[in-house]
Amino acid sequence: MEKLKHKITLLLLLIGFGLFLCLRYYLIDIDINEIVCFALFYFFSIATLFISFKFYDQFINPISIYFPFLFCVSYSFIRLSIDQTPYTLNTIIIVILSISSYILAAMAKLAPKKIRTGKSFTKRTRRLILYFIFAAAVITFILEIRLVGYIPILNVTNADIYKELNKNIIPFLHYFVMILAFFPAWVYIMRKQRIISKREFQLFLIGAFLILINYLSRQIYLMMALSFIFAYLYYNKIHVGRLAIYIGSFLILFIIVAILRFSSMETSIDIAEFYRLLAGIDNDNITFFEAMFSEYSSKRFGVLNDVISYADEIDFWGIGMYAFKPIVSLLFLEDLGLVTTIPKLNTEVEVATYLADPYLDFRYLGVIIINFSYGFISNLFYNKIKNREETGIVGFSIISFCLIMGMFINYFNTLFIWISLIFNRLLIKSS
Repeated sequence: MEKLKHKITLLLLLIGFGLFLCLRYYLIDIDINEIVCFALFYFFSIATLFISFKFYDQFINPISIYFPFLFCVSYSFIRLSIDQTPYTLNTIIIVILSISSYILAAMAKLAPKKIRTGKSFTKRTRRLILYFIFAAAVITFILEIRLVGYIPILNVTNADIYKELNKNIIPFLHYFVMILAFFPAWVYIMRKQRIISKREFQLFLIGAFLILINYLSRQIYLMMALSFIFAYLYYNKIHVGRLAIYIGSFLILFIIVAILRFSSMETSIDIAEFYRLLAGIDNDNITFFEAMFSEYSSKRFGVLNDVISYADEIDFWGIGMYAFKPIVSLLFLEDLGLVTTIPKLNTEVEVATYLADPYLDFRYLGVIIINFSYGFISNLFYNKIKNREETGIVGFSIISFCLIMGMFINYFNTLFIWISLIFNRLLIKSS
């Protein structure tokens, strides 16, 4: 009964929010066609979300983690920025096929109930691997701090801090620092499995946090929050209201980081005006939050539209160079001249959302098959959690992260994500 009450409350809030946005944009003279398209996609997203609640009987499931991205797609139809161009029919077809393929795979129940994963390392070996990762991250952090010349968190108002940090990142070794984002979840699981002591758990937790906070990366914070929340929920029951507070606190942290970055810039305008200028918005009625969301989300779908149109114009086929980007990078295929990258089709640099890569590789066939595989993998890790297999916890959080960040780039085909999944397999064994 309590679960039904929460569902009804959430439904009313989401419907109310959608109607509020429709009315707001109508009153500030946004084109009615844009509002209608937004409303259609938005209420479709809500319907999909609540069907998933019924289908999985859980609030967190392979479809609900997709809802933030579905909202971003919906909101992108409201063209607040002058840089946003209307979508072509081809782009709309790609969006619909991508979403449909993922949802069908996630709800198809194709993933086996029990997955045989073969032999695992002993507890002692897994503990040594954990120490190795942490030691490598600490050493890398110290080397990078020496290159930067100061501790970033103590000099957060420095206008050049972000450029200096990115410039002094050590290639490949920096992955060990990034992997610390999953450390709170991993050490929590290993503590529950009595592989590490309470003291070790606390030291790993504090050490990972102190290192990661220096990079002021919202992506890292998101990975850390998702994985740890999923690990905590696996072992503990938590009230929905408290979970909402945690999520709200995390969103506030995101905003604080954005404000800190703005405060480090030398400018005389306020933050709302800055983000309106950054996003290319000439309407003073648009708030700071709307301008920021337009810049970091809606405009990305405009870039998706441009990338797809250009690929069609030059008849470009990637034939797997996007889907298997880590392999291309590790085998130096681009340096050997076996793979040619076109700057305008560099979806990571252009920030063209995760939807672009499958199409650039294999056109509609790639859109259907690759998005279907994402849904299948998401369901696979979800089933592991339902079957009380701890190997699914961080795996499912990684897939969730990739989907949420899909409004920016395709994290599914990044070397970091592949390495993280490998280490998750090495470190965690189901009880």
